Amino acid sequence: MKNFINIYILLTVLSFININVNCKPRSNKDEWFVKRYKPEYLKKGDGKNFPKIGDNVQILFAYTHAQTDKDLFTYWDKEKPFVQEVGISNFIKCMDDTILRMSKGEKIRIFCSYEFGYGPTGNEELGIEQVQDFYVEIKLVGIIPKKKEL
Repeated sequence: MKNFINIYILLTVLSFININVNCKPRSNKDEWFVKRYKPEYLKKGDGKNFPKIGDNVQILFAYTHAQTDKDLFTYWDKEKPFVQEVGISNFIKCMDDTILRMSKGEKIRIFCSYEFGYGPTGNEELGIEQVQDFYVEIKLVGIIPKKKEL
């Protein structure tokens, strides 16, 4: 039984690592991506500079209610872009998946169901209610490459 548990834990860890390793920038035409997030491409990026897992990205973003289109939260009017490491679950799932597919300068609007957003509990600080779907508009302003470890 102990060996079974150890194998199960190992497979779980390996599958998690595999998911993150394979989540590299891809074409915006990924069928599952389009089906899940219903992207609206608002502005093309440079098509050359894509963030990689572990890079810090500089973004502007805003959330709007999926049913009423009411503004929920915005980081659009700030003096400096929001900076966060991408691809390691610092962002909500829908944003992580999207940012890794964007090129510098690109602007996109996606549908984010609660399963890939803030879950069943929501996020009161951001105006996201329990079990709430919303739209996210994201602009990838810049990419700060992950520093190479020596």
